[in-house]
Amino acid sequence: MTRAAGRDRLRERLLFASLAHVPFDGWTRTALAAAARDLKVEPVAADNAFPGGAAELVEFFNRLADRRMLEALEGRDPYRSLVLLAHQPRGVDQAVRSGVELQLSGHTHGGQLFPWTLVVGAVYPYCKGLYRHREADREGQVYVSCGTGYWGPPMRLGAPPEVTKIVLTGV
Repeated sequence: MTRAAGRDRLRERLLFASLAHVPFDGWTRTALAAAARDLKVEPVAADNAFPGGAAELVEFFNRLADRRMLEALEGRDPYRSLVLLAHQPRGVDQAVRSGVELQLSGHTHGGQLFPWTLVVGAVYPYCKGLYRHREADREGQVYVSCGTGYWGPPMRLGAPPEVTKIVLTGV
């Protein structure tokens, strides 16, 4: 096994062990340290695997999940409809190219309140509501729910909480 492959394997093991601690400790160094203890990995090895800390752990998780999603879509029957449930409204272009007709997402809270609406809108081109997305000869849609929760201060302005009911019908 190459050094890079060994590092990636350690990063995956630490990620999956961290997931048991995230509900209690959040995406933090505390969760990463707990994962290292669970795996009997030296703390310095965990720190070296994710020198950017929890932020790097989250990014690794996102990239791994995106890669696995695309692998899962390979070889699927292109004539069957496909709906993708993705926490963040990311990777829409890849999803549509892979045959996804509808992506359901959240994460953005619709920007929650000003000035975060501007920041979220700059980071996520699809912030709240229903959008059409075209990639080459394919077209899909992405729906981003504002959700019912919040991030940070327990308030919203211009992004009311919502529970969405989606009814899929045949054509």
